[in-house]
This record gives sequence, structure tokens and C-alpha cells, in this order.
Amino acid sequence: MKPSVKQTCIMTHKIVRAALQFGRRWYSNQHENYAKIRNIGIIAHIDAGKTTTTENMLYHAGKIRRMGKVDSGNTVTDYLPSERDRGITVQSAAVSFDWKKYFINLIDTPGHVDFTIEVERALYVLDGAVAIVDGTRGVEAQTRMVWRQADKLQIPRIVFVNKMDKPGADYFASITTLENHLLANTLIMHYPIINDNEFHCVADAVDMRITGKEGDDVFETELDKHVHNDIFDECVIIRKNLIEKLSDIDDDIAELYLGMYSDDVCKFPSNILKSSISKAVMNNDLVPVLCGSAYKDIGVNFLLDAVTDFLPAHYNSRIASSVNVSDKLIAYAFKVIHHKQLGPVVFIRVLSGSIHSKNMIYNASKSEEETPHAIFRVFADEYQPISNACEGDIVAVTGLKNTATGDTLHSSKKDNGNILDTISIPQPVYFCTIEAGSPTEAKALEICLTIITREDPSIQVKTDATSGQTTLCGMGELHMDILVERLRKEFNLKCYIGPIQVAYREKVNSKIKDSMVYEKKLLERTHNISLALSINPNAKVDDCSIKFSNISASADIAKAVKDGIRQACASGPLLGFPLIHTEIKVLDLKVITKSPPTIITAAAACMTTELLQRTQCGVLEPIMDIHVITNGERLPDVLKCLAQKHAEILQIEGDAQEKHVSATAPVSEMLGFASLIRKMSSGNADLTMKVAGYVEVPDCDIERLRNRMLGVYD
Repeated sequence: MKPSVKQTCIMTHKIVRAALQFGRRWYSNQHENYAKIRNIGIIAHIDAGKTTTTENMLYHAGKIRRMGKVDSGNTVTDYLPSERDRGITVQSAAVSFDWKKYFINLIDTPGHVDFTIEVERALYVLDGAVAIVDGTRGVEAQTRMVWRQADKLQIPRIVFVNKMDKPGADYFASITTLENHLLANTLIMHYPIINDNEFHCVADAVDMRITGKEGDDVFETELDKHVHNDIFDECVIIRKNLIEKLSDIDDDIAELYLGMYSDDVCKFPSNILKSSISKAVMNNDLVPVLCGSAYKDIGVNFLLDAVTDFLPAHYNSRIASSVNVSDKLIAYAFKVIHHKQLGPVVFIRVLSGSIHSKNMIYNASKSEEETPHAIFRVFADEYQPISNACEGDIVAVTGLKNTATGDTLHSSKKDNGNILDTISIPQPVYFCTIEAGSPTEAKALEICLTIITREDPSIQVKTDATSGQTTLCGMGELHMDILVERLRKEFNLKCYIGPIQVAYREKVNSKIKDSMVYEKKLLERTHNISLALSINPNAKVDDCSIKFSNISASADIAKAVKDGIRQACASGPLLGFPLIHTEIKVLDLKVITKSPPTIITAAAACMTTELLQRTQCGVLEPIMDIHVITNGERLPDVLKCLAQKHAEILQIEGDAQEKHVSATAPVSEMLGFASLIRKMSSGNADLTMKVAGYVEVPDCDIERLRNRMLGVYD
């Protein structure tokens, strides 16, 4: 009996998967064709399906035999214990795989706002991104955040509307949210096929093909107007609209559309359309929107095709165009992790030239030489050694002792070119004290804190010069919880960790200008340094701005003075919190005796501290933007919960089935809020919070804060 078209497609799909799984080739030493490399990231709001989509991609590419599930804790990219316990992505994970004739480096990023830095540093080295949207929710709070990050870096994107199998999923309504909330110029590519309220297949209007699942097997087949009837007609409409949208920005498409293909859009060649779409995506003119269900394994094969067809290759990407491509090495370090066997592992993107193990390289950001011991292709927590990595590669390197996130690497000091821009690290908003239980544990704690701060630049460790107390600072409650959990479980530290507290800020409220002289006798030698400073409030400055006013000083002396001023600004005069919104100018500087930089730094710190204590200062409290999604029945409980936390309700929108509540509240009120709202709503509320800015604390409350920090409560 002759097999049907669908059965033939299923058999073909099985053969292709088997060939990919058992006969795939690694681009281990050199990619002969850079046009075949795709460096992409998966970005989305938490629980939109990023990890499930990644897992499905790996399955289709033949890299895994069976798809894991987030709920079961057996996915490839969520391999950390904290990720598997919580069912969320905490740390971005890299995987590499072949798809047809292409080689894809993919980074699965976190969706929780506490780990925004993980998303940003991954995006910094990517050529394109796949934004995942929940088909039942559309654009959500963190979708806006990651979209803005991609906008800032001008990263081309395609959108995959996921979870089309869930009740209430609406592909076209999700597209409307993309256009309204993100101002995305969308290009509709797919038509979801729903029969008897069940999502079955996806039709692609460019290739005029259908993909779906029958039993355990994925099939692909061409659209036939005699067989598929209404589906074919809908795809013709989508195709016509797609061509018209391309015609607005591509004169060649417009000429063909108005000429030989004006009477039948189905005859318009798909390869010409794909080429035009690719150019539009690369220029950020259009955002193709696809749909499917990663959980049900529907449409992910079309998504993989879209990645290779529409997202840019290395050689014409934004990041590659930022350097002068040559045979000389230019690479960017974007992530560091600590591996139990391999030690510190630095993830790099090679922008030009190649990097070889054992060959010395130059860290232009640190002005020092490093020697890579080994180079690896990465598959989540698995490392495959290779001898070298070439232009366009994303690889892991061991042996780089001092290289950190944001460092630029060159072939040698003489080939030293421009230092690439680094990512901006936001200030932490939570902190806790940490104390070792014994002198032995103190040394182990010091080593562990060095490791985690190198891994995650958004973590800060501060030690009080007077008391010796160590403070650990992070971006949010979840961030702090996971950090503490790692110290106890991963590093097996026995230490006292204090309660999580809010990291306030301080600012100057009045201007002051004065000159001072610092004298210190050290080893029978008197050091004499004169410094004139002006300190002014400036709301436009995020932290502390330090400028020199027509002063001729050597680079070493200027750096020492700046270091001293920064040390003073790290601990304000009221409660010891860092100063922000402050502008400091060095008006005069005289090093009367020849003094080392350490003495100059100490002098600048002492004099700045003295001046700050004489000016009027205020305390700033961080304010949180809150976004809650719940059903209409639970809305009163959510509003009650927000009222208990003294939140200000800004907006309530949505329909009877789903309500979106926007509010603001002091960060100090938000401690434990996630658990409270989950309990009060019986788990029927999704919460997103992020720091929105700072407001000044009234003078009458400053003493209350001081007492709270000392453990004294009213």
C-alpha cells in the first residue's frame, strides 16, 4: 500500500533527525562559511516557555533523544540545583547545535527581573534574538524589559507566540499587544490551525506549508487549496498582507508585486520573500511573528528555519561591524562561571581572528597578558575540548586568571585596538550581613565571595573598615535567596547570614566648597597633600560624578585621588549608604611631598569624608514598580494585599477573566511580598517587580532607620 503524503513527511522527518543525531558534524576547528553561523538568544518574561522551546530545538536538531520538562527538573539548560528546585532559569546557559546546513550558538536567558544582568550580558554578544510570548498573555512586564534591552543594543528579533495549545490563547491578540506595548512593526508569518477548540497545526504563509504532530511524530506538508480550503485562503490573505508590507520598504518587492505577480501572490517566489524579510529584520525594520506550542512540539521546526533564514549571520551583525575585522584576535568576555573541575571558565565571543589554547593573549581592559589553557564548545554543563576558535564563535576558555565580564581581548599588546563598550551594572537594592563561624571558615568565605562576585558583577561585597563586618548586596529577594543558598549548599559554608535588608542611598542637599590640607607622618617622613573640592547635588548623575577642573596631574595621581573620593562616597555621612546624585569637582591639587598613590588615596578619602560631614545630606529610599496579573475573582485579594504593603495603585485594566494591576511601593515594604501574594491569591497571581527609582525619606524617619539598622525597634 502506497504511503500517504503525511506518512511520507513523517518518515522523512525521522530520517533527518536520525542523520542529525548520529551523523552530525561539529564545526570543531574552523567554520569555512561564516554565513552559516547564527549566534542567538532566547528572551522572554518568566514562564513564557523559553527553556521548553530551547529543549524542543535541541530535540529537533538531534542533540537530545528525549525532551525534558521544566516541572520535572530534567531540562538541558536548567542544570543548576536552584533552577531545578524552583523550575525557573537563574543563569544563562549556552548550547551549540547544527540545524540543516547551519551552526547555531544559542543562549537561554533568565526571565526573572532579579537576573536582568544575565540577559543583558548575553544580548551583548548575540547577533539576533527570539522573543517568546505566552499566547494567553501577550506582552508582559518582563517582556517590555528584555525588549528595551534588545532595542538599546539594536538586536534583530523574531517573535514566537508560544502556548497556543492552552485555553484562551490568541495569536492575533498577542500580535496586537506587541504593536501597542512594544511599538513593534510586526510581520505576520503564520496562521494557527484550531479545530474543535484544540490547536493542531501551524501554516506558514511564506513557504505555504503546514507543520503539526500526529501521535509522536512531527510532519510537514505543502498547503493544497483543494485539500485545506479555508486554511489556504487565510494564508493567501496573510501572504498578500506580508508582501504589501515588504513593498513599503523594498522597491524590488514592490516592482515584482505590481508586475508579474500582481494577479496571484501564491506564485511570488518564497526565496525572494525570505531574502527581503532577512534584510528588513537585520535593519530592525520588521519583526516576523510565528506561533506554535513548544510543549506540544508544534511549530518549533518552523521557528528553527526562521532563525537560519531571517536572523543575521556573524559577518553582517551589529557586533561584528563594531570592530575592524582582520586576522588579528578581537574577542569579548561576557560571562564567568566557576566549574568544580575546570576552575574559572570564561565565555567569550570571537569577533575577529582566532584564539588558540596555550597561545598568549592580551587583555586590553586590564592591560595584562593571559594564557588560555583550554578552549571548549559548550552544551549547557558539558564541555567539548577544541584546539582553537574562529571568528563568529562563542566558546568557553579556561586559564584566564583575571579576565572578567566586559573585558576586551587582543592577540598581543602591539595589536591592541579599541576597548569595546562594557555593560552597565545597576546598583543593588538589597543586602545582608555575613559572618564566618571560625577563622578557617573566614578564609573559605573570602574565597567564595571572590568567586561569586567574579561570576555575577551585580553582586557587591562590602567590608566596614571600622567593624570589619562584611555585607553582601544583590538585586532582589530571589537573587539574595539563591546567593545564600549557593554559599550554604554549593560551597558548604558554615556562616551566620543576617536578614535581608533594603539598600538605601544618600545624597547631598546643599553645595559646599573648601580646601584642606592632609598631613601624615609615616616612617619618619611627613606627607603633605593639599586638596580643594566642591560638592554639588545633581539629580542627573546616577552615582557620583568626579571631575578635575583645569588641574595638571599625572595619571597615577589623578587615579589615586579619584579612588579616594569614591571610597568616601561609598559610605554616606548619615547612615553609611552610598551617595548618588552627587557631583564632585577637584578644584586644586598639590602633592607637596613625594607620596605614594596609597597615601594620596587615603588623603582624598579623609578630606572628602570631612567635607561631606559638613554639608546637608538626605536619605533616599528605593521605590518598586509592581505588576500583578490575576483573575477577576482574586482581584479583591490582590488589592487587599497591596494595601497592606502601603502600595499606590496606578492602574487596573483587563477583562473579567484577567486583570492587570500596576502599582508602586517602597522596596522596604516589599520584603516577603511575593510569598504573601501567592498565599493570599492561592497561587492565582503572577507578580513582576523592578526598582523604578528613589524618593527622599523624611528627616523624622531617618532616626527610625538608624535604630532599625542597629536592631532597635519601636
